[in-house]
Amino acid sequence: MIMKAFLRSSVVGLLLMGWQTACAQTNQRLEKMAKTVTASHTEDGHAVSLICDGNLAATAPYWSSYHGRDAFGSEEWVEYEWVFTCQVNRTSILWKAMGDSLLLPNAARFEWWDGQAWQPCGNVSAPSASGVSSTKVDFATKRLRLYMQSPAACGIRE
Repeated sequence: MIMKAFLRSSVVGLLLMGWQTACAQTNQRLEKMAKTVTASHTEDGHAVSLICDGNLAATAPYWSSYHGRDAFGSEEWVEYEWVFTCQVNRTSILWKAMGDSLLLPNAARFEWWDGQAWQPCGNVSAPSASGVSSTKVDFATKRLRLYMQSPAACGIRE
């Protein structure tokens, strides 16, 4: 999936599960500048690092929250952390769906870290027919988390 975040003064591409983010002054993608990228679960062959590898191809490797059918329907998350504060005003996510075990989310939301606690910043827009969610937001943070849930597992390409 592709997540794009835009800095207030210029475009920022943030790939959260494919979040693409670019820093205004250097025009570099923030996912490449992340100190850490973590997830609630990582499956062999579908590492969380794949959400920020820049590969947007339909056949690109992807991150998956899959960890058995018993976990279907569980809320999962992916998080980026930077050493600097990012002003984020738009996000886009490129989701991955496949068969009956990896579905587009029926619920997704962002939360940002204020230095002491996670703060809600709204629901993610429903995925388009091509599997992209684009959402306007407005916050500044060093940490950003995407929570997602589907009747099965979720996947993100960029």
